[in-house]
Amino acid sequence: MNRLLSILFLLAVLAAACSSPSVEEKKAKLTSVSTGPGDTLKLYGPALLFMWPDSLQAEQMKSKDSDAFYIAADDYSFYNSQLMDIADSLKIKNYSTSAKYLDFTLANEKHLLVDRSANEDLWWGLYLYNGADTPRLQSTVDIDANYLNTFFRK
Repeated sequence: MNRLLSILFLLAVLAAACSSPSVEEKKAKLTSVSTGPGDTLKLYGPALLFMWPDSLQAEQMKSKDSDAFYIAADDYSFYNSQLMDIADSLKIKNYSTSAKYLDFTLANEKHLLVDRSANEDLWWGLYLYNGADTPRLQSTVDIDANYLNTFFRK
């Protein structure tokens, strides 16, 4: 039963991440642009960005070790949920994505393009992005409200 709930939660998150941005997201200058087989998520302002494997990556991980995949998905979902609650309480925007490419707008309108498919470490992960500097790849386990406050209030 627990495994079924984990699968359903993961599928719901993946489906939500693949949908087009809402009006609220567009107001926050977050846009998702389809580029054919892969998507590009463009970020223009401070945010937490939770990364999830896309359906092909998830299938690849499941084929290696399905038990490990479901355990990782369950753990990642748990830590993300806690961190999303903290971010919401601090009024820090947070988004989830399974997009293949991430395009961060840095200071002076420079861009950092990240190809998530090129690195399995980016299939699950978290970026802290202050809206100007190079985003920081973090573990969801090691972050608390004080850390987020310090990072985003610099």
